[in-house]
Amino acid sequence: MKLSIVLLFSSLGLAQQFATTSAPCSPIASDNAGTITINCPGVSREDVAALLKQNQGNVKVTLAKIEQCNRGIKDVGQQQASRFDEQAHWLEKIQESVDRLNLNPERLLARYRLGYVIFGVDYRNDLFPYRSKTLLEKYDVDWTDVGIVTPKCPVPGLPNAMECGPNQIVLRLPDIGLKGGPKVYKDMTTGGTRRPGPLGGVVVNDLEMDSEILALREDGVVFLVGFNQFRRF
Repeated sequence: MKLSIVLLFSSLGLAQQFATTSAPCSPIASDNAGTITINCPGVSREDVAALLKQNQGNVKVTLAKIEQCNRGIKDVGQQQASRFDEQAHWLEKIQESVDRLNLNPERLLARYRLGYVIFGVDYRNDLFPYRSKTLLEKYDVDWTDVGIVTPKCPVPGLPNAMECGPNQIVLRLPDIGLKGGPKVYKDMTTGGTRRPGPLGGVVVNDLEMDSEILALREDGVVFLVGFNQFRRF
């Protein structure tokens, strides 16, 4: 089936002319006047209807995927809002602990001359950094996996293993490596009694890393990790 388009022109003082094109939708010279017939042997109405019907399912699938994406975007937005509220909650609690202990930067840098980091860890092990000041020059410090870990139970023959129990806490310390190199010191931990005060530390080359509990909260712990140059005697 062919679609025909008939264009009627009239021009005062010009004779009627008749022109026909045979190629599909061929253009006609713009100065023609009179009746012009253009034959377009394109897709028929039946073919168009069949094509739409054939792809109806694909259209439904596409719309369903768009709706799914919209729901996903909405869920992500809600998660981000919840995360923001949680972050604000923790920052407020850490600030309260810092203020109560009168931990100003000058005082902390007098104790930890290469810098310090204050952060909160909830019992899901989400890390909430609050204030950091580091002066390390040749080390990279990775805080990605810092968190509370399960204490090791005493093992026969290993009397120095951490005691198990509700009053014990173990903190996984940050990974450390030389700048531009791999993180060569990993999975380091320190621990002690679950109460405000020092937890102990580790020494990496000439770097001493100490930790302490600043405050215990119902939803987590506020820690401080400080750095000093280790001096060998």
